[in-house]
Amino acid sequence: MRRKQAHRIRQFAMPRHVPALALYATLALWSSGASAFCIENHADAKLLFAARPENSASSDWSFFKWIKPGDKHCGRPQKGRSLVEVFVFVDEEALEGCDTHTSPTGTLRLQSFSPFDNCAWSE
Repeated sequence: MRRKQAHRIRQFAMPRHVPALALYATLALWSSGASAFCIENHADAKLLFAARPENSASSDWSFFKWIKPGDKHCGRPQKGRSLVEVFVFVDEEALEGCDTHTSPTGTLRLQSFSPFDNCAWSE
């Protein structure tokens, strides 16, 4: 009797490759930046980037990363928000930096950095 029950359970079990395929699909979507905003650093220095939904509290950071020259990082916007505010600083202690906006699915490129809002951005 046990043998038949075990066979029935195995018969309805999910094929082994299905969970792996689901994981790979999820990672592919995440790494491709689908439904995400991305930031590329084309400046000459490693800089600190921060982002939050537009008009949100200053503690609502959804993205806070150091990005090296030539690197790209993506973040997830909050649902229902149409714009993301992006900031860049030389370090955590900096009082001045640059800021701009991007769409929740856009790619923002920092072309050059100079403190006090003297940055060149492109999308």
